[in-house]
Amino acid sequence: MRRYKLGKKELKRIRNIAMIWNIRVEECDVIEESRKKIYLCNDLPYFVEENDIIYPTVIALLNEDNHKIKKVIVNMGAVKPITNGANVFAAGIIDASEDIMEGDIVGIYDEKYGKPIAVGLAEMNGSDMKNLNKGLAIRNLSHIGDELWKKFVR
Repeated sequence: MRRYKLGKKELKRIRNIAMIWNIRVEECDVIEESRKKIYLCNDLPYFVEENDIIYPTVIALLNEDNHKIKKVIVNMGAVKPITNGANVFAAGIIDASEDIMEGDIVGIYDEKYGKPIAVGLAEMNGSDMKNLNKGLAIRNLSHIGDELWKKFVR
């Protein structure tokens, strides 16, 4: 594991990516672990880069009130499996942003409190998530209770 401050060029790249989701970034450190990079922005793990994908963590969504990530709302029965790392299946989805396309990064929210519980990679578009009752809808990338959560949230 290696930790270092981001240089100006790399920081600009992360800021540009963060702007897509309206997430504020000041300075960032990077922790490199085997096959992924963890970007510590505002002293918290806000982004992860692995397999050529950069995505915000659920920690970033919880700390940024005005973020603009596309939303998927799941029923309360799906919350526990998702926060244990399970992928999201269409049967557990109550609502989804219509503009979600396959391959988009999405925020997963519980129906009762409307709080983010996970971040994932869409495996189908938003209308299919709402209308289909079976199939893998979202691959779970970051969730409440994951390794980063345990390491940085107390």
